[in-house]
Amino acid sequence: MKGKKLTAIIFTIIIGSMMCLLLASGFLKDFVTDYRNTVPKGTPVLERVTEAIDIFETLIVEQTPFHDKFIEVYGASLIAMGKKTLPDPNYSYLYKTKEGQITYLVNERDTKPLAEKIVALKKSLEKENIPFLYVQAPFKLMDDKDITPLEFNYSTENTNTFLKALEENNVSILDLRPYFKTLKEEGAPISSLFYNTDHHWTIESSLYATNIIADTVKNQYNVPLNLSLLSKDNFAFETKDKSFIGSLGRRTGKVYAGTDSFTLILPSYETDIVVYETDYGITTEKRGPFSESVLVKSYLEDKSLTSNRYAAYHGDNEELVFINNKNEGGKVLIIKDSFGVPVYSFMSLSAREVRAIDPRLYKGKLSDYAKKYKPDVVVFLYNEDSLNKNMFLWE
Repeated sequence: MKGKKLTAIIFTIIIGSMMCLLLASGFLKDFVTDYRNTVPKGTPVLERVTEAIDIFETLIVEQTPFHDKFIEVYGASLIAMGKKTLPDPNYSYLYKTKEGQITYLVNERDTKPLAEKIVALKKSLEKENIPFLYVQAPFKLMDDKDITPLEFNYSTENTNTFLKALEENNVSILDLRPYFKTLKEEGAPISSLFYNTDHHWTIESSLYATNIIADTVKNQYNVPLNLSLLSKDNFAFETKDKSFIGSLGRRTGKVYAGTDSFTLILPSYETDIVVYETDYGITTEKRGPFSESVLVKSYLEDKSLTSNRYAAYHGDNEELVFINNKNEGGKVLIIKDSFGVPVYSFMSLSAREVRAIDPRLYKGKLSDYAKKYKPDVVVFLYNEDSLNKNMFLWE
């Protein structure tokens, strides 16, 4: 009996110590951040509880002492067995393509109600004479032949159905997918378009996309943007090899997934930008050159491979306002998912004012915000995987 009590005491001490380590490592802060970024406003209570449990369990696993070492051993064993398909609690399965990229598949979805929300937003803005442009960003998996089982990936079919519904309702569309497919067909390595270990497009890709979007906005809606300021020739590129491992790579380990290079892109001309950042009703202000006001340097100064370098371009805030004191005209409102992060940062260089709203975080009505702001154009940018009901819970 004494032995059992001693075992129970030791076990309790071990569990308690692990929990203390987790709390000391910022577990609660990470939980709140992940919950806020994952669970949209308006989610039913039961779904909120389920999502919270999933996030809690995921963080417990990820932040458990020696977790990373176990992951690396697991990754090494997968390589030894030649495995390209990996079970995953969040994505069902992760896949390693023939080009060495970690990705996942998109299931079949009903996009009709999603298209109806976009159409309703467009019509609401139309009454106020505010132009609306829907921009379709590509999904990382652009070639189904890269993985098996290819028949389970519905990202292209979902998106085509969604865009067709928008076209039938006279919504202006800029589909970026053909541009990226052309780059790949012309020989651009897929790793230059999307990170190997993350689901996002690279910073280089986002600058390329920003140029296409800005050109469309200027020429289709007569918005006075300075396109020359977005020219690739007007930027400095600094690449650090093997300096970044994204969210998908962290789930498989760097032995299996490898590491990504990260390219920091900064304007080579003089800039003066004021950035207002609003979260939870609190607004902060930063002013200075692009590298000081727009960039979040903590993500770059953190030397760990797991630092979210992509978020250095000011990511995931409820509302962002960029005022460029070097430009005289152009007001653009961008409603976006995480693919919009570098886009609105670069776009701020060409306009007088750019505002960015994240529908997952903003608590007001999107149409009311636009009507009050009265931008020259509203740009709605989502990637293919965002065509799901949890990304369309905004009013």
